[in-house]
Amino acid sequence: MKHLLIISAAALIAFAGCSAPTDTNTFSDQLVVNAFLIGGQPIDSVFVQKTGRVTELYTEEQSAVNNAIVIITGNNTVDTLAADPLHPGHYASTHRDRRVQPGASYSLLVKVQGYGDVTGSTSVPDTFSVLNAQDFAKSVKYQPVSAPLHITWNKAGNFADVMVLIRSVEPNPELIPVSYHQGDNKPDRTAIGFFMGDVNESDISWLYFNYYGKTIISVAASDRNYFEYLKQAMAAQQASDLKEIRYNLTGAIGVFGAETIANNTIELTITP
Repeated sequence: MKHLLIISAAALIAFAGCSAPTDTNTFSDQLVVNAFLIGGQPIDSVFVQKTGRVTELYTEEQSAVNNAIVIITGNNTVDTLAADPLHPGHYASTHRDRRVQPGASYSLLVKVQGYGDVTGSTSVPDTFSVLNAQDFAKSVKYQPVSAPLHITWNKAGNFADVMVLIRSVEPNPELIPVSYHQGDNKPDRTAIGFFMGDVNESDISWLYFNYYGKTIISVAASDRNYFEYLKQAMAAQQASDLKEIRYNLTGAIGVFGAETIANNTIELTITP
């Protein structure tokens, strides 16, 4: 599924840990709602779960809520989503021809028997483009000691932050030697993203590339809801304390966020 960060954050919120059985009297039975819109794409990333005790074994099936009424309203449409029978707690629009409109505002309503209504709202970032995609050669030699690559884009409206995404798309990519990196613990990843803030350009260090072969660089603009949520969740995760996260939902923990991906990308073939 898309945007595994948001799913991981949901699991982390629902279950602060599955080891160290130290039950607490402060357990609160709450809904966990993670809803995500992508400009130009169908509405297909809404997840409804419930919290559980840290002493209980976490499973998607156990935490999932499959009887929710999920309604997203915006761009002159009201869309009641359907539960996905193959993925517990996952809801998506049955209208695959409807696309999230960049620049539009949307509201979320989730109803689950035994819980109060969950509501939230977001504004989808406007469309934007990478400005210098044509300046990149199709094939680029990996040069870790040379100047970094440089990418520019025009700013999208309704955005809070920008993330640059680097993804290897080779079916069997060749790992770039770890000798180019500090130590021998280079992560085995095919994708990496990093926040840039309110800017319209970025240097891309060679150290962000993990594999030779075909690589795609894209830029995504996120709304404030998603940016603030991830920023807090990642900081709290590092500190092993999730109590201070501020959610943009009423009636649940989680997030209703949006992003728009630039309408063009940079495709490179990284060679030794």
